Amino acid sequence: MSTSNLYAVLNIDSKADEKSIRQAYYQLAHLYHPDKNQGSKEAEEHFKRIKSAYEILIDPKQRKAYDEKHSLKFEFGGSKEDITHRFEVSLDKEHCSYGEELELSFFYTGEGRYFKKPELQGFEISGKPYVNFQQVQVDGQVVKRTQLKYIIAPIETGILEIGQAFIRIHEKLFQTKPIHLNVYSNACHYLQGHESDGKPEKVHLHYKNIIKRNAQTLTEWQNHSIIIPRSAKAEMLHDHGRMIKLAFSLLGFVLAEYTGQHSLLGMLVGNIVGGLATTLYYSLHQCKNRWRDFSRNKTVEHYRNLDYRYGKQTGSGFLNHSFVYFLKRSFL
Repeated sequence: MSTSNLYAVLNIDSKADEKSIRQAYYQLAHLYHPDKNQGSKEAEEHFKRIKSAYEILIDPKQRKAYDEKHSLKFEFGGSKEDITHRFEVSLDKEHCSYGEELELSFFYTGEGRYFKKPELQGFEISGKPYVNFQQVQVDGQVVKRTQLKYIIAPIETGILEIGQAFIRIHEKLFQTKPIHLNVYSNACHYLQGHESDGKPEKVHLHYKNIIKRNAQTLTEWQNHSIIIPRSAKAEMLHDHGRMIKLAFSLLGFVLAEYTGQHSLLGMLVGNIVGGLATTLYYSLHQCKNRWRDFSRNKTVEHYRNLDYRYGKQTGSGFLNHSFVYFLKRSFL
């Protein structure tokens, strides 16, 4: 293994101190650990390279022997004049169905700045991008390659365009070419025999990622939105269901006030009765219950199996976000 490869594996230069080596190792080891990348042989092999590089560079004797054996002319990324940097885009599918999740990835070499994502009209972005790093050979030198991966879902049908993205690398502006995607109609999740011609149902999830670094424990939140295809008729029936529940809740409030009972208790009882009436209403129209059956969507089940929880997470510990999410859905 050459010096360039060894230091580049940990994304450090040859003058890095022990603290920098440890920090780089813990960050990369967490990113490429097999438990975090199940089924990825590439991540597993890179994790082994990271561990091997760390074991050599963290040991003063092994590092000294390594440095004496190899020349130390390498600085990570090389000089910007010697490398032809690249900025590329990829989409994992050429066609898909309405609401189906896609992976939109941007790759760039070197130290990119001022990234501007493309216009995504007709798409829903699930959340913030996932960031990954790897080492690649460019013009004979090992440099860092960054991946920004967005999970997106089309909310329109037909030929949709993903516009140009821009990034500045070492004061030079790079741009991608537009991508066109053919989006087909999808079946309504709630009403059998109907297509997704109505406003989709959006489900919010969040994931709690615990990162242990040295003596510190960090918490990282990842929010994710899922699009559930819905027909115009199912949307209308769900709107009627919300109005029925709201009407019974208000009726329970008024009756409680009139009889001298606790108003919130009356509203709660009214909401429960309204929920039963709504369920009966849906059954008569052979429509799935919006409050209950969204959790049976395959994409929702997939993320739930990955330990995602319901609701958006802002980092506040005031209330349980899953509880607030279900409370909101129960009344609305």
